[in-house]
Amino acid sequence: MMPSLVSATVLTSQAPISGGGVARSSQLWQDPGPDGNDLDGDAICWEDFTLGTTAAIDHLEWWGTGASELGFQIEIWRQDPGSIAYQPLAIFDQGPGHSLVTPEARFSVTYSDLTLSSGPGGLTHFVLELASPVTLAANDSGNPRWFIGIVGLTAQPFVTWNWSQGTGGSTKTYQWIRGGIDGGGDSFRPLPDGRALVLAGVVPEPSAAARLGLGVLALAFRRRIRNAPFTTSAGA
Repeated sequence: MMPSLVSATVLTSQAPISGGGVARSSQLWQDPGPDGNDLDGDAICWEDFTLGTTAAIDHLEWWGTGASELGFQIEIWRQDPGSIAYQPLAIFDQGPGHSLVTPEARFSVTYSDLTLSSGPGGLTHFVLELASPVTLAANDSGNPRWFIGIVGLTAQPFVTWNWSQGTGGSTKTYQWIRGGIDGGGDSFRPLPDGRALVLAGVVPEPSAAARLGLGVLALAFRRRIRNAPFTTSAGA
């Protein structure tokens, strides 16, 4: 039987801290007016993860509390290639010049797309199965990490959705806040705590690929021997 070339794999798993731990706001107010989403206090958190091989992500889980009655925006970005600092290319997606960069993926989901359950300490556990997986390349020196943003969408001004702290993987998060922490200009900052997140998908199965590769080589060798001209040694 032909060996399978893909296998389902958990790519990153960061369990939530009961009650949220050091939760971080990550939400966008959906402005009903013509000016767009421009409320001070809007925020986005991006969590980093790494891939050792190309993967097609089709399963996401996260935990949090707060206002997200309109669903979530999910986006995936590369590391900013212009810096060795820990920051997503997404920092250029806010303000002037935002049209010069694009994410690897960005889409919105509503509650009808999600499976919800109770998490530890009053958290809500969100699960999303993607009908169309997001395929990402393995990380390398040109892109040492990926960043994923989970953003609550709400029609309630100045109300937050808070992404729970997670443990067992990354210990960092990057956050943007419109209007800054104490008002004024926008705030961009790395934070010393990771988010609660599970990503899973399908990846090539190295052992199966190796077995298939060896089988192809053996077949080619047998064909080469069978087709070679018959010769005898000088002393025969």
